[in-house]
Amino acid sequence: QELVTCRDALRAEERRVSREILGERTQVFLCTVASTSRLLILWQDLFGDERPLEMHTVVVDECGCTTESSVALLLRLKPTNLILVGDHKQLPPSTFVPPYELHGTGHARSLLERCALVSGINHLLREQYRMHSAICAVVGTRFYQGKLQTPTDVARQRETECGVPLCWVPVRGEESH
Repeated sequence: QELVTCRDALRAEERRVSREILGERTQVFLCTVASTSRLLILWQDLFGDERPLEMHTVVVDECGCTTESSVALLLRLKPTNLILVGDHKQLPPSTFVPPYELHGTGHARSLLERCALVSGINHLLREQYRMHSAICAVVGTRFYQGKLQTPTDVARQRETECGVPLCWVPVRGEESH
């Protein structure tokens, strides 16, 4: 009986602290799009209908890799601002459903891609710092009309560190199962 009383007291204290931290002290929530549903469930459990969860600003990083339907979950946070960050010309949205099954359903693209296509408004960061400059030249020409550049000091560093940008290595052997 004593253990049950202690357990119940601990749960009550955990709930009180969670309500205080989430409801009064927290100004910034960091989570993945996928974990937003858990946040909504936790909030509902702690506050019920007495206080809806409303976010002033929601930032979705790498939004080009996030399916349009996944981002819709974030609208339950009732944001005043929804900021989509990413590049719809890079990796396609990640999903557990094979891409060929999504073809023609409207679920094979990201919300970022839809917004870029419909509005025509997007901002291109013209300098990149990750790729070797030779790879950047190919990507920049193919996808960004030659507007993507590598700063000179970064290009020099990549060439010193990496040497050649891409190297094919012949592998002899057979695949085993």
